[in-house]
Amino acid sequence: MSLIALATDFGNGLYVGEMKAVILSRAPRVRVVDLFHDVAPQGVLEGAFLLSKSWRFFPENSIFVCVIDPGVGGDRRILALRAYRRTFLAPDNGLLSFIPDTEVESLRAVRNRRLFLPEVSRTFHGRDIFSPVAAALARRLPLARVGPGLTGTTQPRIFLPSLSPRKTKKGWVGSVVHVDRFGNVVTNLDASSRFSPIRSGRRVFRRCVRTYADAPLSRPVALKGAFGTWEIAVRNGNAARQTGLRLGSPVGQEKLKSARMWLEHMTS
Repeated sequence: MSLIALATDFGNGLYVGEMKAVILSRAPRVRVVDLFHDVAPQGVLEGAFLLSKSWRFFPENSIFVCVIDPGVGGDRRILALRAYRRTFLAPDNGLLSFIPDTEVESLRAVRNRRLFLPEVSRTFHGRDIFSPVAAALARRLPLARVGPGLTGTTQPRIFLPSLSPRKTKKGWVGSVVHVDRFGNVVTNLDASSRFSPIRSGRRVFRRCVRTYADAPLSRPVALKGAFGTWEIAVRNGNAARQTGLRLGSPVGQEKLKSARMWLEHMTS
Protein backbone atom coordinates (compact mmCIF):
# COMPACT_ATOMS: atom_id res chain seq x y z
CA MET A 1 0.00 0.00 0.00
CA SER A 2 1.37 3.41 -0.98
CA LEU A 3 1.88 6.47 1.15
CA ILE A 4 -0.22 9.55 0.30
CA ALA A 5 1.16 13.02 1.07
CA LEU A 6 -1.26 15.97 1.20
CA ALA A 7 -0.03 19.40 0.12
CA THR A 8 -2.69 22.13 0.14
CA ASP A 9 -3.42 25.75 1.01
CA PHE A 10 -6.45 24.73 3.11
CA GLY A 11 -5.04 25.29 6.59
CA ASN A 12 -5.64 22.69 9.29
CA GLY A 13 -9.41 22.54 9.25
CA LEU A 14 -12.49 20.81 7.89
CA TYR A 15 -11.31 20.60 4.27
CA VAL A 16 -8.24 18.54 5.08
CA GLY A 17 -10.26 16.29 7.37
CA GLU A 18 -12.81 15.55 4.66
CA MET A 19 -10.07 14.73 2.15
CA LYS A 20 -8.58 12.23 4.59
CA ALA A 21 -12.02 10.74 5.25
CA VAL A 22 -12.57 10.08 1.53
CA ILE A 23 -9.11 8.56 1.11
CA LEU A 24 -9.46 6.27 4.12
CA SER A 25 -12.99 5.20 3.22
CA ARG A 26 -11.67 3.91 -0.11
CA ALA A 27 -8.22 2.76 0.98
CA PRO A 28 -8.42 2.05 4.74
CA ARG A 29 -4.86 0.74 5.03
CA VAL A 30 -3.11 3.60 3.28
CA ARG A 31 -0.83 5.92 5.25
CA VAL A 32 -1.64 9.61 4.93
CA VAL A 33 0.96 12.29 5.72
CA ASP A 34 0.27 16.02 6.03
CA LEU A 35 3.12 17.60 4.08
CA PHE A 36 1.85 21.17 4.29
CA HIS A 37 -1.43 23.07 4.47
CA ASP A 38 -0.21 26.50 5.57
CA VAL A 39 1.04 28.10 2.36
CA ALA A 40 -0.58 31.39 1.48
CA PRO A 41 -4.02 31.02 -0.15
CA GLN A 42 -3.56 30.53 -3.91
CA GLY A 43 0.20 30.31 -3.29
CA VAL A 44 1.08 28.26 -6.36
CA LEU A 45 4.69 29.41 -6.54
CA GLU A 46 5.22 28.85 -2.81
CA GLY A 47 3.71 25.37 -3.07
CA ALA A 48 5.87 24.51 -6.08
CA PHE A 49 8.99 25.57 -4.19
CA LEU A 50 8.13 23.52 -1.10
CA LEU A 51 7.26 20.46 -3.18
CA SER A 52 10.55 20.77 -5.07
CA LYS A 53 12.46 20.59 -1.79
CA SER A 54 10.45 17.89 0.00
CA TRP A 55 9.46 15.12 -2.43
CA ARG A 56 12.86 13.39 -2.17
CA PHE A 57 12.32 12.59 1.53
CA PHE A 58 9.36 10.33 0.72
CA PRO A 59 9.76 6.69 -0.30
CA GLU A 60 9.39 5.58 -3.89
CA ASN A 61 5.81 5.07 -5.09
CA SER A 62 4.49 7.77 -2.77
CA ILE A 63 1.51 9.71 -4.10
CA PHE A 64 1.44 13.49 -3.70
CA VAL A 65 -2.00 15.09 -3.65
CA CYS A 66 -1.27 18.75 -4.42
CA VAL A 67 -4.31 21.00 -4.13
CA ILE A 68 -3.47 24.67 -4.48
CA ASP A 69 -6.12 25.35 -7.03
CA PRO A 70 -7.36 28.90 -7.63
CA GLY A 71 -8.93 27.73 -10.91
CA VAL A 72 -11.07 25.01 -9.32
CA GLY A 73 -14.29 24.43 -11.25
CA GLY A 74 -12.97 26.18 -14.35
CA ASP A 75 -11.47 24.76 -17.51
CA ARG A 76 -8.08 23.93 -16.01
CA ARG A 77 -7.07 20.28 -16.18
CA ILE A 78 -6.13 17.96 -13.33
CA LEU A 79 -2.84 16.23 -14.00
CA ALA A 80 -1.52 12.84 -12.94
CA LEU A 81 2.23 12.96 -13.42
CA ARG A 82 4.74 10.17 -12.80
CA ALA A 83 8.31 11.31 -12.11
CA TYR A 84 11.16 10.33 -9.80
CA ARG A 85 9.33 6.99 -9.26
CA ARG A 86 6.57 8.89 -7.51
CA THR A 87 3.13 10.10 -8.59
CA PHE A 88 1.85 13.68 -8.38
CA LEU A 89 -1.78 14.79 -8.69
CA ALA A 90 -2.15 18.52 -9.22
CA PRO A 91 -4.08 21.17 -11.15
CA ASP A 92 -2.45 22.29 -14.38
CA ASN A 93 -1.40 25.69 -13.05
CA GLY A 94 2.37 25.44 -12.64
CA LEU A 95 2.34 23.68 -9.28
CA LEU A 96 4.49 20.91 -10.77
CA SER A 97 6.78 23.37 -12.53
CA PHE A 98 9.82 22.06 -10.65
CA ILE A 99 9.73 18.76 -12.57
CA PRO A 100 11.74 18.99 -15.82
CA ASP A 101 10.45 17.33 -18.97
CA THR A 102 13.37 14.89 -18.89
CA GLU A 103 12.12 13.39 -15.60
CA VAL A 104 8.50 12.88 -16.68
CA GLU A 105 7.76 9.16 -17.05
CA SER A 106 4.03 9.55 -17.71
CA LEU A 107 1.61 12.48 -17.89
CA ARG A 108 -2.17 12.12 -18.01
CA ALA A 109 -5.29 14.21 -17.66
CA VAL A 110 -7.55 12.98 -14.85
CA ARG A 111 -10.92 12.42 -16.55
CA ASN A 112 -12.21 9.00 -15.46
CA ARG A 113 -15.38 10.06 -13.65
CA ARG A 114 -15.96 6.53 -12.39
CA LEU A 115 -13.15 7.18 -9.92
CA PHE A 116 -14.70 10.40 -8.56
CA LEU A 117 -17.27 10.76 -5.79
CA PRO A 118 -20.86 10.40 -7.07
CA GLU A 119 -21.48 14.12 -6.63
CA VAL A 120 -18.67 16.51 -7.56
CA SER A 121 -18.73 20.01 -6.10
CA ARG A 122 -17.58 22.84 -8.35
CA THR A 123 -15.52 24.28 -5.50
CA PHE A 124 -13.99 21.26 -3.71
CA HIS A 125 -12.24 18.99 -6.19
CA GLY A 126 -9.69 18.16 -3.47
CA ARG A 127 -12.31 16.05 -1.74
CA ASP A 128 -14.43 14.91 -4.68
CA ILE A 129 -11.77 14.17 -7.34
CA PHE A 130 -8.20 14.30 -6.03
CA SER A 131 -8.83 12.20 -2.91
CA PRO A 132 -10.72 9.27 -4.47
CA VAL A 133 -8.30 9.16 -7.42
CA ALA A 134 -5.34 9.08 -5.00
CA ALA A 135 -7.01 6.26 -3.06
CA ALA A 136 -7.49 4.28 -6.27
CA LEU A 137 -3.84 4.73 -7.22
CA ALA A 138 -2.81 3.67 -3.71
CA ARG A 139 -4.72 0.46 -4.33
CA ARG A 140 -2.54 -0.10 -7.40
CA LEU A 141 -4.82 1.24 -10.11
CA PRO A 142 -2.63 1.68 -13.23
CA LEU A 143 -1.98 5.34 -13.96
CA ALA A 144 -3.27 4.84 -17.50
CA ARG A 145 -6.76 4.30 -16.05
CA VAL A 146 -7.13 7.85 -14.74
CA GLY A 147 -7.43 9.40 -18.19
CA PRO A 148 -5.78 10.07 -21.56
CA GLY A 149 -2.09 10.72 -21.99
CA LEU A 150 -0.86 14.21 -22.80
CA THR A 151 1.64 14.63 -25.61
CA GLY A 152 2.56 17.13 -28.29
CA THR A 153 0.49 20.31 -28.33
CA THR A 154 -1.66 19.18 -25.38
CA GLN A 155 1.33 18.99 -23.03
CA PRO A 156 1.10 21.69 -20.35
CA ARG A 157 3.78 24.25 -19.67
CA ILE A 158 5.77 22.48 -16.94
CA PHE A 159 8.06 25.33 -15.91
CA LEU A 160 7.37 28.54 -14.02
CA PRO A 161 10.21 30.94 -14.91
CA SER A 162 9.94 32.66 -11.52
CA LEU A 163 10.63 29.46 -9.55
CA SER A 164 14.39 29.82 -10.03
CA PRO A 165 16.54 32.95 -9.70
CA ARG A 166 17.72 34.73 -12.82
CA LYS A 167 21.37 35.38 -13.56
CA THR A 168 22.35 38.87 -14.74
CA LYS A 169 25.63 40.61 -15.45
CA LYS A 170 25.62 42.10 -11.96
CA GLY A 171 24.58 38.96 -10.07
CA TRP A 172 21.46 36.98 -9.23
CA VAL A 173 17.86 38.20 -9.09
CA GLY A 174 15.30 36.12 -7.23
CA SER A 175 12.33 36.43 -4.91
CA VAL A 176 10.88 35.46 -1.55
CA VAL A 177 9.20 32.09 -2.08
CA HIS A 178 8.15 31.14 1.46
CA VAL A 179 7.61 32.69 4.88
CA ASP A 180 7.42 30.09 7.64
CA ARG A 181 5.45 30.29 10.86
CA PHE A 182 8.48 31.72 12.69
CA GLY A 183 8.65 34.64 10.26
CA ASN A 184 11.82 33.41 8.56
CA VAL A 185 11.95 34.76 5.01
CA VAL A 186 13.01 32.03 2.56
CA THR A 187 14.38 33.09 -0.82
CA ASN A 188 15.14 31.05 -3.93
CA LEU A 189 18.73 32.33 -4.02
CA ASP A 190 21.11 29.36 -4.05
CA ALA A 191 23.18 29.11 -0.86
CA SER A 192 25.74 26.64 -2.18
CA SER A 193 28.18 29.38 -3.16
CA ARG A 194 30.00 31.98 -1.09
CA PHE A 195 27.73 34.54 0.56
CA SER A 196 27.35 38.04 -0.82
CA PRO A 197 24.99 40.70 0.56
CA ILE A 198 21.30 40.22 -0.17
CA ARG A 199 19.40 43.25 -1.42
CA SER A 200 15.71 43.99 -1.54
CA GLY A 201 14.84 47.49 -2.63
CA ARG A 202 16.88 49.86 -0.46
CA ARG A 203 17.53 47.24 2.22
CA VAL A 204 20.83 45.39 2.26
CA PHE A 205 21.48 42.37 4.49
CA ARG A 206 25.24 42.14 4.93
CA ARG A 207 25.58 39.90 7.97
CA CYS A 208 25.68 36.12 7.44
CA VAL A 209 25.63 33.58 10.30
CA ARG A 210 25.80 29.79 10.50
CA THR A 211 22.91 29.23 12.93
CA TYR A 212 20.04 31.18 14.48
CA ALA A 213 21.89 31.10 17.79
CA ASP A 214 24.83 32.91 16.22
CA ALA A 215 22.69 35.90 15.25
CA PRO A 216 22.57 39.07 17.36
CA LEU A 217 19.17 39.82 18.87
CA SER A 218 16.80 42.00 16.86
CA ARG A 219 19.09 42.30 13.84
CA PRO A 220 18.07 40.66 10.53
CA VAL A 221 20.73 38.33 9.22
CA ALA A 222 21.17 35.89 6.36
CA LEU A 223 21.85 32.20 6.79
CA LYS A 224 21.73 29.02 4.75
CA GLY A 225 18.35 27.47 5.46
CA ALA A 226 17.16 23.87 5.43
CA PHE A 227 16.13 24.17 1.76
CA GLY A 228 19.66 25.03 0.65
CA THR A 229 18.74 28.62 -0.15
CA TRP A 230 19.45 31.91 1.61
CA GLU A 231 16.93 33.08 4.14
CA ILE A 232 16.56 36.20 6.25
CA ALA A 233 15.95 35.62 9.95
CA VAL A 234 15.75 37.50 13.23
CA ARG A 235 16.84 35.62 16.31
CA ASN A 236 13.84 35.10 18.61
CA GLY A 237 11.88 37.45 16.36
CA ASN A 238 9.90 37.68 13.15
CA ALA A 239 11.99 38.69 10.14
CA ALA A 240 9.02 39.10 7.81
CA ARG A 241 7.31 41.53 10.18
CA GLN A 242 10.48 43.43 10.98
CA THR A 243 11.74 43.81 7.41
CA GLY A 244 8.46 44.06 5.54
CA LEU A 245 9.52 41.26 3.19
CA ARG A 246 6.70 39.03 1.99
CA LEU A 247 5.92 36.42 -0.64
CA GLY A 248 7.04 37.64 -4.03
CA SER A 249 9.32 40.40 -2.72
CA PRO A 250 12.28 40.76 -5.10
CA VAL A 251 15.72 39.92 -3.73
CA GLY A 252 19.13 39.85 -5.33
CA GLN A 253 22.83 39.26 -4.79
CA GLU A 254 25.53 41.24 -6.51
CA LYS A 255 28.87 39.76 -7.49
CA LEU A 256 31.75 40.62 -5.16
CA LYS A 257 34.87 41.69 -7.01
CA SER A 258 37.38 40.32 -4.52
CA ALA A 259 37.85 38.09 -1.49
CA ARG A 260 38.65 41.22 0.50
CA MET A 261 35.20 42.65 -0.26
CA TRP A 262 33.64 39.37 0.84
CA LEU A 263 35.54 39.45 4.15
CA GLU A 264 34.53 43.05 4.75
CA HIS A 265 30.86 42.19 4.24
CA MET A 266 31.07 39.15 6.50
CA THR A 267 32.59 41.10 9.37
CA SER A 268 30.65 44.38 9.03
